Amino acid sequence: MADNKIRIQLVIPNLSPGGAERILAYLAQNLDPLIFESELVIIGKPQKDGYEIKNIKVTYLNKDRVLSAIPKLALTIKKEKPAIVLGTLSHVNFALGLISIFFQK
Repeated sequence: MADNKIRIQLVIPNLSPGGAERILAYLAQNLDPLIFESELVIIGKPQKDGYEIKNIKVTYLNKDRVLSAIPKLALTIKKEKPAIVLGTLSHVNFALGLISIFFQK
């Protein structure tokens, strides 16, 4: 049954207390688990977490900057093969735009 679910990756720079981070963490945890298999991809490190994440896969890239995380982010997307990749902040969306050149979907 897990194969029928839509895989979605939500990308944020870190989980420090902030509006975009809180909303994306909430969204990732509250997508319908019967339809979506969500994963939260965090560019930062786990010790900077401001929110507790439950019941979803969390991947930390352990980078300090979005620019330095682009190769690791591209490899994560290639490995996991999500149907949807969602970023919310402008610098994350810029990085995802650069990476999208290498993916046909």
